[in-house]
Amino acid sequence: MKGKDYVILTGCSYPRIHSPNQRTVLTRMAFMICFLLLGSESLIHSQPHIIIGDRPIAAHTFINSGSENGTGSGKNPNGPVSLILMDRSTGDNDRWLSSSCPEQNEKPGSYRPPLFFREDWKETSAATPVSQNHVANKDLVLSLYGPGCDSIKKSHHDRPDDDPYYVWSGLCTGNWAVTLKNRNMFADLTGFSKIAWRTKQSGFRELRVILKLSDGTWLVSREGDGMSNDWRVREFNLSDLSWFRLDIDNVIEGEPVTGPDLSKVDEIGFTDLMRGGQSIACSRLDWIAVYGKPVKR
Repeated sequence: MKGKDYVILTGCSYPRIHSPNQRTVLTRMAFMICFLLLGSESLIHSQPHIIIGDRPIAAHTFINSGSENGTGSGKNPNGPVSLILMDRSTGDNDRWLSSSCPEQNEKPGSYRPPLFFREDWKETSAATPVSQNHVANKDLVLSLYGPGCDSIKKSHHDRPDDDPYYVWSGLCTGNWAVTLKNRNMFADLTGFSKIAWRTKQSGFRELRVILKLSDGTWLVSREGDGMSNDWRVREFNLSDLSWFRLDIDNVIEGEPVTGPDLSKVDEIGFTDLMRGGQSIACSRLDWIAVYGKPVKR
């Protein structure tokens, strides 16, 4: 990780911090973690920075006050606190390192679910197919489905400079699907739960959300994320989506499903319900983030 810019953010919460003194300790720990990870040579104390060679790198710490984006003013002494590392070496679109917070305590009175997991893929060489070795989040299990699953590629290019490490369907010889699940937790995706991702589709491809429920039912969303000339971030409110049954062996949609119970979701993923067509007809996913309440398995 040396030579890249990282800042510390809040987003998912492990312990509940009850006093300003505890916050101060956690802030100092966060700064020390960033210092150790980056192999820093010296510190600037006016605003926390780290020096790598001749480049100052900001190491900000934000305290979660319950805001939707995970950064707050720090005025709420009972708010959850946590640490996420974010890579700012990829241009205008910040890149988060993978994070997970399956046993988070919610802020009293909060109606928005916490970050359940985020996956950003390891920054390793391109390979086919994508595998568990490419999953950066140690709490997540990767699964591949469909007749084209052996051709799902973990891709990356040296140019442009901000090209992400992403999942690519262009070589798939048949329909395909990718899912992730937490090893220890189901996800409760009811209420204000949502899924966000950064993708780029070409041709007629529309990337759709797929879910496996705890009873084995597979669902695919009618709504999708279509063609774009550049990478873009899209959010899906789960309560706004319409669902169809999914034949996971062939990755083909079935009959519509009304009001499915999303209180115990086992696997969460994506598909475009089509085979790949090289770069002119394909789907690409840089990262995926899921916001939902954890439920013990």
